[in-house]
Amino acid sequence: MQETLLEFFKKTGRPHRLEEILHRFGLAKREAKAYLRALVREGLLEKRGSQYCLPGRVQGPLSLHRDGYGFVRLPQGDLFVPPGYTGNAWPGDLVEARLMPPGRDGRPWGAVERVLKRAREQVVGRLDFRKGYAVLLPDEPGLPELRLLPEGLEGLRRGSRIVARVHYGKRPYGAFLEYLGEGDAPETETEAVIAKYGLRAAFPEEVLKEAEAIPLAIPEEELKRREDFRNLRVFTIDGVDAKDFDDAIHIERLPKGFRVGIHIADVAHYVKEGSLLDQEAFQRGTSVYLPGRVLPMLPERLSNGVCSLKPQEDRLVLSVLVDLSEDLRVKRVRFAEGVIRSVARLTYPEVEAFAEGSGLPEEHAFLAEDLSLLLELTQRMRAKRMEQGALDFSFPEVKVEVEEGALHLLPQAEPKARSLIEELMLLANRLVAEYLVRRGLPALYRVHEEPLEEAYGKLRLALARLGYTLPEGVSSRALQRVLLEAKGRPEEPVVANLVLRSLRLARYAAENLGHFGLAMEHYLHFTSPIRRYPDLVVHRVLKAALRRALTERRKE
Repeated sequence: MQETLLEFFKKTGRPHRLEEILHRFGLAKREAKAYLRALVREGLLEKRGSQYCLPGRVQGPLSLHRDGYGFVRLPQGDLFVPPGYTGNAWPGDLVEARLMPPGRDGRPWGAVERVLKRAREQVVGRLDFRKGYAVLLPDEPGLPELRLLPEGLEGLRRGSRIVARVHYGKRPYGAFLEYLGEGDAPETETEAVIAKYGLRAAFPEEVLKEAEAIPLAIPEEELKRREDFRNLRVFTIDGVDAKDFDDAIHIERLPKGFRVGIHIADVAHYVKEGSLLDQEAFQRGTSVYLPGRVLPMLPERLSNGVCSLKPQEDRLVLSVLVDLSEDLRVKRVRFAEGVIRSVARLTYPEVEAFAEGSGLPEEHAFLAEDLSLLLELTQRMRAKRMEQGALDFSFPEVKVEVEEGALHLLPQAEPKARSLIEELMLLANRLVAEYLVRRGLPALYRVHEEPLEEAYGKLRLALARLGYTLPEGVSSRALQRVLLEAKGRPEEPVVANLVLRSLRLARYAAENLGHFGLAMEHYLHFTSPIRRYPDLVVHRVLKAALRRALTERRKE
């Protein structure tokens, strides 16, 4: 009878008084109360005043611990799910959980009732054989072993890395999809990462055809329409093995200051909104850099071809021209659709060697004066940012390379060269954001909110134990002061990690919420449209604003 009553509540979806139950089912009052009390005890019903109703439910992704319990992740705080109440959910699944009466500790808990959306359609793992049947041992911790259908496994050995499609149900099973390789070879691991995260390794044929149809030569009428920067000493600085050059720079001396040009590849000219190229770029979101392999956001004809700011070739750009005073105040900013012809392709090691006192290679020696000036200006820019409270974590950057089946970790030791480019890109990103904000134009901002009160409180206590003090109110300047105090001391990595873990994750948002870590009120991503879709979105907004083509409908 309890099951019948529960189904009745689920079917009607509304509260009922005891009298309604008596009339509907013809039960004696004592009998009906006993059934209803039992359902309340089990957490299947709630009593609110004189009415009985289904308990509240919540929805969220489920995280599972190896000991069987889990948590439903909720904005207002995680809901504990004890062992035996997680149902058939797997880690990461979007679930609906029933709120249960508080336990002995006085805290509510939940029971997973159903899976709303699976977190994964396929699983990567190692092939094994047990008593005549094949199983997949997933790479991802927390996932159960998966019995496999035999089709497609012929000739594969125990330990082979494969991908299987998951068929969910009372007894989930897997169907072979793809063979990745053997063991832990770097190439196999790269393929496993691509399969695990569902990365798009190949471009659809129709997207490649659309890319191939883009002419390599720039039409004369397009060149005439744009501002011509080809007479300036514009050049690029990138990694030794980089191919997608999306930013170039130049500097000019003015009577009372400097003009810095930051020229960004005009990807929006080639990737039209709504086109197949655009749809594919949106799906990818960003280029993905893996050991020994790159999955570009755009086909190579664009990323390494017509959009890449190669030396001695005409390229279309969206430029930020900044006039600075001697003390680095921004006096004037101008944005322009332009054309450049890079005079040189410099590398970080070359620029770093120059910064340390060595000369430039002979073919680039004519840029020595420009480079000296840029190094000096950007070091001052960085110092100014630090004074304003920007956080500086001294974590070493490492590049992963694959050679002869082995992984090699190479520290990136060009701090001054990389800082030069970083400061100019930060400047351009900030100035574009300020321009769009002033005009009330829509944009996609890169926001970083200040730490949550609870996280900041825990950080204060942890740092106090190490002898560092923070004020009660959150302050990026105070955090930067602590990082500077710890610099060079044995506990420096610990302090840096504690501060980093207290911070919230940066994210993209339509609302301008500022960037706490950079101590900037306005910030977005503009300088890498070849490899980041948000930058492409910002380019389209800025170009429409420059052309005065942003109608009210487009703004919406």
